[in-house]
Amino acid sequence: MRIYCMHLLLLLAMCAAAIPGLSYAQMNDFDTRPQGGTVEDAGPERKRSRFWFRPKMETATEQLMYAQTLEVEGKIKAAGKAYRELVSFWHESPEALIAQRGFARTLEKRAKHADAFDELQYLFDFFPGKFDYEEALNEQYRIANLIAAGKRGDVLFFNGWTRPERALPLYEKIVANGPRWSRAAEVRFRIGQIQEKIGEVENACKAYEVLGMRHPKTVFAAESALRRAYCLETLALKRPRNEKALLEAMRAFEVFLSRYPDHDGVEGAAGKSTELMERLATLAFQQAEFYDKMVKKSAAALIAYRNFIQRYPTSRLAPQASLRIQILTKELGRDENEG
Repeated sequence: MRIYCMHLLLLLAMCAAAIPGLSYAQMNDFDTRPQGGTVEDAGPERKRSRFWFRPKMETATEQLMYAQTLEVEGKIKAAGKAYRELVSFWHESPEALIAQRGFARTLEKRAKHADAFDELQYLFDFFPGKFDYEEALNEQYRIANLIAAGKRGDVLFFNGWTRPERALPLYEKIVANGPRWSRAAEVRFRIGQIQEKIGEVENACKAYEVLGMRHPKTVFAAESALRRAYCLETLALKRPRNEKALLEAMRAFEVFLSRYPDHDGVEGAAGKSTELMERLATLAFQQAEFYDKMVKKSAAALIAYRNFIQRYPTSRLAPQASLRIQILTKELGRDENEG
């Protein structure tokens, strides 16, 4: 029986040793990587020592020197394992922070960009205020951009295609890590661009709106205001008889024109504003025509035409509305005289 138990323990140890090194995301209940699963976020979990992942050295200082030596010698995978073992076993030591940064670095050297991003995220979650935020955010942003630009399906003569939406969760983590970071507006604009590109127009509108509110003095504020207006127009045209949606889009273009009169997109925005105004005018004119010609309520039609002229005096339909006002006014006046 004792021999059987020893064999069983040996077998379990061999299986554990065969398991590849786990990244921060794999050790947690969530995965920030776009290709990951859909397990609900249960919060980050601290690295802990496992009996099959024991450090080679007796102290954190010796283990750090050991890992750094392996990295210098080009033994990147082994160095990463040594860094991870240090963080797991001596998590509260000063060396743990250096080792965590080293672990992320070795993953990136192995082109495991998503895992490297996750391990940088570990710094924000478990070592807040103890590292250079600017450096870590720049590194995360660089990795997110690599993932966004990376191609999938690159086989033989096919160059593959990019799927920038894979980086969306990463960009969102970056702005959560550094909402006041010097490049936060740039990241938010990137989020809006990607969402707009993949057809998530409502989300893009929100991203552009948040950028405008939180970073109104940045170089991205004007472009985000313009893109938001175009997104609202796209949504409005899906509901061409929704006056509220058309009006919101038209006003977004008007706000852009008033705030950024020197922007390169002014001419196009002015044209869109006019088009939306004409659509709204058409709806208002059709309502007046309904009273005028369908239900034959001249008094109601006269009020509707007058409201039309007041709201849309420059519309191409304004001359027709003015003519109907003259005719209806005479007809109603004649009826009153006859009465």
